[in-house]
Amino acid sequence: MRFILKGQSNTPLAEDGKKQAYLAGAALRHVRFDTIYSSDQDRAHDTAFLIAEQQPRSPKGSLDPNCNTIETNKLLRERCYGVLELRRHEEFTLAAEAAGFQGTNRYDFVPEGAESKQDVRKRAAEFLAYVFKSVSKNDKSSEETHNVLVVSHSGFLVQLAHHLFKDCDCSLPVSIN
Repeated sequence: MRFILKGQSNTPLAEDGKKQAYLAGAALRHVRFDTIYSSDQDRAHDTAFLIAEQQPRSPKGSLDPNCNTIETNKLLRERCYGVLELRRHEEFTLAAEAAGFQGTNRYDFVPEGAESKQDVRKRAAEFLAYVFKSVSKNDKSSEETHNVLVVSHSGFLVQLAHHLFKDCDCSLPVSIN
């Protein structure tokens, strides 16, 4: 199987991805999301839509056919891989090793025109600030729970987790540990 670094190239959601999105939607069917944020890249937005289709309907109506319940945000895009975007993963690995990056550190390698992991982590922090501001602006009470679904890409989500658990010193609830 060839793994292609899609990065910020706007590629469609593959059939396996559609199946996985459907299963994720089924698993999350019982959760009512107040806001669904998605990368503006087609493969993430399509994933968000397949999940949103399975959401419980509000008493006032159903999911808007134009999918206005999903807010796209460019900050949620995948890491940009520059000159190695849409190339085979093996090419990235070889270029990283040639530049002296070995093993798990190979993802510290930044090809020409690409983003570093730190760049993506800054975007993650900016996105969280945006979400917190949006939620606090719309909530009447700080005691209310606001369920948010974020549909993005693995490179971004890893850096979002690093930001939350390392930079912000967050931890998982005991019930999840």
